[in-house]
Amino acid sequence: MNKILPLVDREHADLDTLVYPVSTRARPLAMEEEEATDDDEEGSDIGEAAISVASNDSDHVALNPPTVGSSGSSKVPYVPYGIVFLREIRMGTGVVVPLFRDHRVPMVSDKTLQFIFGRGPEAIADMLFKNQYIITRNPFRTANKTRRTATRIPQELEPSKIFDAASRGVVLRPRPRDEGSDLESDSSDQNTFSEVDIDTRLTTLWHQFLADISAKAPNRRAATESSYCVLTPEQRDNVTDETYRNLRLREYFNDCQYKQATKEEWTAAFDKFWPAEPFVLKTSQNYGSMAYYKSWGDLVSQLTNMDAQVTQTLASIRTELRTRFRQLYWIPNIQADRVWYTKADPKHFKRMCEGDGGKAAAPRVLIRWDKQPII
Repeated sequence: MNKILPLVDREHADLDTLVYPVSTRARPLAMEEEEATDDDEEGSDIGEAAISVASNDSDHVALNPPTVGSSGSSKVPYVPYGIVFLREIRMGTGVVVPLFRDHRVPMVSDKTLQFIFGRGPEAIADMLFKNQYIITRNPFRTANKTRRTATRIPQELEPSKIFDAASRGVVLRPRPRDEGSDLESDSSDQNTFSEVDIDTRLTTLWHQFLADISAKAPNRRAATESSYCVLTPEQRDNVTDETYRNLRLREYFNDCQYKQATKEEWTAAFDKFWPAEPFVLKTSQNYGSMAYYKSWGDLVSQLTNMDAQVTQTLASIRTELRTRFRQLYWIPNIQADRVWYTKADPKHFKRMCEGDGGKAAAPRVLIRWDKQPII
C-alpha cells in the first residue's frame, strides 16, 4: 500500500486522512537519515511515471506526491481528497459508465427496512421529508394560540355602561401616588384621585370576556380542518350577550356536545370565569392568554391592596357580574384547567352531529337549566 498511495510526513499527518491507524510521532533524526537513501532510491525507480499533467490548457506539469515508504519511514500513506483511483478513468463516447445504483433492483428490500427501522419505505420517507411539504392552513380556524387575546374595540352605538354598581355604593378608588413638592404639576393629572367609574370598567371587562371566549373557540386537530366555531373572525370580534342567548347552536358550531346544566353547575362555571382569587395553573389552557382574565386579576388585586372593605366590595362586584352571567342561555363547559373542553362524553352529553357515532372530540356546551337548544 505504501508503494501506490501518496505519502505525508508522519508528524504533519491528519488522522482523518490516514489509510490505517499509525503512530504520528516524529522519528529520531538518525533513523530518518538512514532511511533517506532508501527513499531516494525507491523514488528514482518511478522516473517519468511520477509526472502528471495538471491541466489540458497548461504546459505546467507537477510531480505526484511521493508514494514510497517503509515501516520505519518518516512518511505514512494517506488519502488527502477522500478517494484514490487505482485505475485509469475512462471518459468519452462509447465508454460504459459504471453506476453505483441500478434502479431496476432495490438497494435495500422493504423487508430489510422493516427489520432495521420497524417501518416501510413510505413511512421512512414521510418521516425524513415531511418538513418539505407545505400544508395550507384552513383560513376558518380560530387563532387561539396567541399569547394574549386582542383588546376588544367598542362598537358604535354601544352603551358605555351596562352595570349599575355605583348606585349601590360600590366605589373603586385609584392607587395612591406621591404628590411631593418636587414633582411637576400637570393639568391632565388633576382628576387622578377622583373616584373611578366602576360601571364603565365592568362594562369593558364584560365585553372583553365575551370576545375572549369566542377567540379561544377550539379547532380540530389537523391544520387543514376548520374550527368547530362557524363565526368569521370579524363576527368573533363583535360577539355580544345575544350571541350567547341564541339557542340555535348551529349558528355558532358545526358540531358540539351539549347538556342542560343545573343551577349548581351554572354557579360553579361562574366561579371559574370570575373567581374571587384569580390564579392560573401551570398546566392550564386559555386562562393565562385571555385579556379579560388578566384585567380581572388586576382589579381584584387593586381592591385587595387599596380597599379596607375588600370582601364586601368584591362581593358586590361579583354579584353584578353573576346577575349578568345568569342571563346567558349557554356557555362553554369550563374546567379548572381550560375554558373549552372537547373530550367526547356520550354518557352525559348529547351530540349535535351523530355521523361519527358520538365518539369524536367536540366542544362541550352547558345549556341554562330552564332552556332547550334548537338543533
